[in-house]
Amino acid sequence: MIGLGLIPIAIGFFLGYQYQPASPLYLTLIIIYFVVASITRFDTRLIQAKMQGQDFGELPGWTGFFSWAQWGLFCALAILNWRVAIGLFVLKFILKFLPVLETIGTLLMSPFKPRA
Repeated sequence: MIGLGLIPIAIGFFLGYQYQPASPLYLTLIIIYFVVASITRFDTRLIQAKMQGQDFGELPGWTGFFSWAQWGLFCALAILNWRVAIGLFVLKFILKFLPVLETIGTLLMSPFKPRA
């Protein structure tokens, strides 16, 4: 999966776009990216728990769209400014192992209680 992330970074590098990270568009894309990443991480944790024999239920089927949206947003962020995209990828990697993304995903998906 990391290899797939290098492709949009290489495209952004060769195109030479240096979109300002402090612009409203870029900040909005970053916020949406982390919201989508937290929902994806929560869904991944539920699947991992099910594989280990603990059934906490599963999220609705439409939440599978978020994994594709996460890659699409990363591609857009990487093409607009590849340096910031590398930093975001590292930050997401750190937050993935801390329970931050999972906790935010739990809070966001609480209205859609997993089906047991």
